[in-house]
Amino acid sequence: MVRENKLKESFELIHLSEEAKTRITANCVNGSQAPRTRRTSLRLAAIAAAAAMLSISVFAVGSRIFYHDKSYQDTSQIPDDPGVCLSAPNASARVGTPLEEQDFTFKARTWNTDKYLGGGTGHRNWQSMKVLTAQGPLWSRNVFAEDGAVKTEYNAKDLASFQDVPFQHISADFAGLAQRYNFIPDSSYGWTIQDHRGQNDGECFLSACAGTQPDSWFKLSAVYDPSFDYSNTSYFQEGVYDQSYFYSTSDGYVFLIQTFGDSIWADCSTKHTNFSLYGNFVSTDEVEDFLDHLNLKLED
Repeated sequence: MVRENKLKESFELIHLSEEAKTRITANCVNGSQAPRTRRTSLRLAAIAAAAAMLSISVFAVGSRIFYHDKSYQDTSQIPDDPGVCLSAPNASARVGTPLEEQDFTFKARTWNTDKYLGGGTGHRNWQSMKVLTAQGPLWSRNVFAEDGAVKTEYNAKDLASFQDVPFQHISADFAGLAQRYNFIPDSSYGWTIQDHRGQNDGECFLSACAGTQPDSWFKLSAVYDPSFDYSNTSYFQEGVYDQSYFYSTSDGYVFLIQTFGDSIWADCSTKHTNFSLYGNFVSTDEVEDFLDHLNLKLED
């Protein structure tokens, strides 16, 4: 059964070309080989040359366990399970779309309307909203679901304002990132959800950034979803991406970085959290630099 990219699943954020990798559920295969850190990060032009490393889908770093897509050479290596499918980039991702053709701010433009209420954990029917504030550096509003859940949404002019959002399971160095990188104003959006009992039922933040080269950009998301199990591993065939390698940041987070034509992805998951980055015309060096300054926190 095919599972969509979690960034797209968690928030109807951006009206883009069909760029995301298809995500799928599969069985998790344990492994213990450690990835390289940035100073000695492994770079390979073809996945086949990195088969020994990419056949590992689970990394234990201290008390944290990270889950990633798993490579295969032939279908005999995939578990015989009707729920297992393959992960691959869409063909359209090979040719990138320039920054000027993206719309990363439609949420802010429609903040006082009911136009975009969707997004969140589960399959809730979000019915109405109440704006709490639409002035200042950080806006907020409550969105109400049919089952009694309340989603508090936030929109920030500047990513640094996300320091004031009460995330419990996901966070990053919002102020430091805002100073170092060229985030697009009004593109930073997030939410927290309380179910009908007042329990935390999900968190998310998203933003978009202009790259260092003309037309380049990337977007990022972090999601906590207690009802979703990221330990279910997706499988991709060796060689389907131009590059595919594991990268470990100085603070111990392990990412799977993959490139395909003009597109690049970086993903890291725990059992109930996920961080995803997707960009066009962005180099692996630029993505690695960003990940090293992310100061990410993912906690189940």
